[in-house]
Amino acid sequence: MAKYKYRMGNGLAISPEKDMQMFADMSAEGWHLEESGGIFFRFAKGEPHRYIYALNMDEDTDETMYETYAQCGWTPVIREKGMHIFRAEEGTPPIFSDAESKCEVLEKERQKFGIYAIIWGIITVVLLIAAEMTSSWILMTFTLVCLTNTIFALFPFLALRRQICAERRKEQNDD
Repeated sequence: MAKYKYRMGNGLAISPEKDMQMFADMSAEGWHLEESGGIFFRFAKGEPHRYIYALNMDEDTDETMYETYAQCGWTPVIREKGMHIFRAEEGTPPIFSDAESKCEVLEKERQKFGIYAIIWGIITVVLLIAAEMTSSWILMTFTLVCLTNTIFALFPFLALRRQICAERRKEQNDD
């Protein structure tokens, strides 16, 4: 029997709730999240267990944050800059207890992806103009690469914007 399984994620910046649910479903089947490799996640075989997972995308982290989360029942599974995935027993209170603190972290990420999208967009336009003026296939190739980077920055930007709006609407409806 295999010791590991690999699954492709839905995009943590685009739909983190789907990935967190996938991690929980895999744990219930006895496959526990172990590490991340780009868009793929590695799961190790273990005993089936009902865990819940949470994502914190904050880049400004320190050991105090991990200690605080541990005191609340959350164990870090993946610790990377800008991506921290935690696991806890079912019924553990969520990491973000209020919409405003969650929106604050999401807003930082949204701004970062917005800046990336603008920079790549400007580079793409400049290269497109240069490629048209020179009829250079090399410049057109670089333009396509830059366009791809623009899209990969724009989609998370839009998804994070959608998440922030949804959190704020949820908060208003709770009031």
